Amino acid sequence: MDDFAVREVLNRLLPPWARLYGLVPISVSSSGIAMRLPYSSGLCHLDDAISNQVLATVADVAMIIAVSAAIGEVRPMSPVYMNTHYVRRVRSGSVFVSAHMSRLFTHTGAGEVEMLDESGCVAVHATATYTMRAA
Repeated sequence: MDDFAVREVLNRLLPPWARLYGLVPISVSSSGIAMRLPYSSGLCHLDDAISNQVLATVADVAMIIAVSAAIGEVRPMSPVYMNTHYVRRVRSGSVFVSAHMSRLFTHTGAGEVEMLDESGCVAVHATATYTMRAA
């Protein structure tokens, strides 16, 4: 899966409102993905910090792409578990997102997502498990 394929997955999987996030693929491999979430005031609460709901959606999207890259195809999948820790509010600059797989089985994949602010500090850490339909 290359950057072009990731963009296609983003366009196919994301609802129109989530496409407005402007996620930019940086790299992708069978072990994970790196993306950038550009800062936009449209993604923020009244205090100018990116909304936790936006960050949770980005974690979900990152894991879906990481699982898809690991299995080499896009299959319907759903999270069965996601634990998200919001460590620091992001009030400016892009968020750098990395997701990697820790376990992959026939119908289940588990991994971690880490989001860093522009200074390199952890803003969000999530662990997740997804179930996939058979190919």
